[in-house]
Amino acid sequence: MAATRRIPAWRRRFVLVLSVFCLAVLHAPAQEPVDWTDTWSAPGLSGWLGASTQVSFSNRYHYLEAGFKAQSYPAMTTFTARRPVSLTYVQRLSFRLLVHEAPSALRVCFHSTRSGNVWYVPVKPGWTGEWFTVELPVDYEAGWTTGPLRNRQDFINDLLAIDWIGIYARRGAGCNAQQVLVDDFRLEGIRIPERINMSGIVYYEGPQEGPVRVVATPIPAGSPESGLTDGPGAYQVDILQPLTRYAVHAFRDSNQNAVQDAWEAHGVADWNPVDVRFDSILGVEIALNDPVTPDGLPLWWVSQTFGEPVAGGGSGGGSLPAATDDPDDDGISNEQEFIAGTDPLDGASAFVVDTSMDEVVPDDVVLKWNSVAGRRYAVWRTANLMEPFVCVVVDLLATPPVNVYRDPEASGGGPYFYRIEVTYP
Repeated sequence: MAATRRIPAWRRRFVLVLSVFCLAVLHAPAQEPVDWTDTWSAPGLSGWLGASTQVSFSNRYHYLEAGFKAQSYPAMTTFTARRPVSLTYVQRLSFRLLVHEAPSALRVCFHSTRSGNVWYVPVKPGWTGEWFTVELPVDYEAGWTTGPLRNRQDFINDLLAIDWIGIYARRGAGCNAQQVLVDDFRLEGIRIPERINMSGIVYYEGPQEGPVRVVATPIPAGSPESGLTDGPGAYQVDILQPLTRYAVHAFRDSNQNAVQDAWEAHGVADWNPVDVRFDSILGVEIALNDPVTPDGLPLWWVSQTFGEPVAGGGSGGGSLPAATDDPDDDGISNEQEFIAGTDPLDGASAFVVDTSMDEVVPDDVVLKWNSVAGRRYAVWRTANLMEPFVCVVVDLLATPPVNVYRDPEASGGGPYFYRIEVTYP
């Protein structure tokens, strides 16, 4: 009996195409609104703070009263009445205001722990001596500023880290006592969660092993966040910043160096970029593919076999080997050696099939060959080399390191000739 081999290049396929079951990014439960109003109907200042030797703060008549003391000569005096705020994305402010003499400057402001900036927007008092209502959208386009060289993204970033809001006033002309009265101060916004995460599934069906790292990088710039899993499947990335757009990708960190090397399987999120608001993101799916050379050799196999491209990201190394090259001069190309699972640098490395008779069922022929993960095999047989081969079985999964196939239909005296066909994937 004889065994032959056939490694048809047209049967190979290197880039994995994975089914995507969810193309929509889902958000976790609804955002938690924040809506409170300070009316000063109870004794005390309702948490408002202010300290100045020239200004007094009180609640004598169920509103906040900030009083500039009388002066013996004109001097500039200011105050900022502050109300602590935490974990709140402020969207709107409103309050009632009464002044008997117009301040020379009047502002609503907030302070950010992120930058240390105090953002403010001027308020133009209405009629003196009468209560009037101030309504302020907390939006960059409404005129909020800290001075020159600020932009909308700075405003949003600082708005996510407010620790107080307040009212600033600078006394008007004259030396007499002056008052600024505030009532029904209302804040509307959204509760900022202490933790926002993104979760989903990573798909991969290739031969590479090792953990999977999912990386979310802020757009246009910022420090990336990442999540690490033992392998393909469910993942989660924690501590994302609200109101931020992220570019999301993943890779199989086969050498566990925390860097996406050129040969490692990688892919981007199906829904990319991902916009994070104030709630967690669910269902972000990522399919990993094995990168290949221009003519289709998997880079992981090239790196493993030829030592290039080098690790550490990027392609690196020298010129890449061609799929049609035959460096060991055994008549089998690099492409065929890869599919067969043999060594293209060793002419003695060959795809060999052993045949024997079954000891239990003497008439059955037993075939054995070295197998490689991810391959499928078909067995062909003929009793006469002048006749065509007939396919006996197809789509045999690899059972590394050796596949065994018993042919129960090979009976009698033979002879029988076999051909093993291997495909990838």
